[in-house]
Amino acid sequence: MRSMKHSLLVAAILITLAGFANAQQNKLVTANYAGVVRLGMTVKQVRKAIGRMTLVREAISDGVPALTVKDGSRSVMAITGDDITKDSSVDKWKINENAKIDYIQVYDKSFRTAAGVKPGMLISEAEKKYGKVKEITISEIEQQEYATFARGPKGISFRVSGNGSYAGTYLKGRKKTARYRRTAVISHIDLAK
Repeated sequence: MRSMKHSLLVAAILITLAGFANAQQNKLVTANYAGVVRLGMTVKQVRKAIGRMTLVREAISDGVPALTVKDGSRSVMAITGDDITKDSSVDKWKINENAKIDYIQVYDKSFRTAAGVKPGMLISEAEKKYGKVKEITISEIEQQEYATFARGPKGISFRVSGNGSYAGTYLKGRKKTARYRRTAVISHIDLAK
């Protein structure tokens, strides 16, 4: 009897640990996945995969139509696709359930790469995982900053922020640097097809 109770306790612990590992796996960011959301999925497949979370129509950088995955009021990630909406007015967007996702922007700090890099992390901490910053660049149109690391993962981009200012410290007239403010952070993790 005692052996049976012990076996049941061990089984319960293993099931709990497996559930924890699965939950952690569902927050992993790879070149193709952000948790349960994968590049190439349709909007309909994303709805099914995210379960109780919701999709909200919002515009991201420069008014690009997107769907934001929300967990209650908290924004988790934004997704876009070529034909995700049928109208240019945010309030009137008709969502195309068959549109394929070609871009994922992860905001939620519980998501992380296999090396442990996550939104909200200091760039200096990310360097401990991926090596020194090779370059921080400012995008032409949106004026957003992206960092690349010496040993950074392929297929994943890191948008960075200086918390109210630029993350990078630039020479006058330049849009590239390897230097950054000590308070600069990874603001988003981006995946694109």
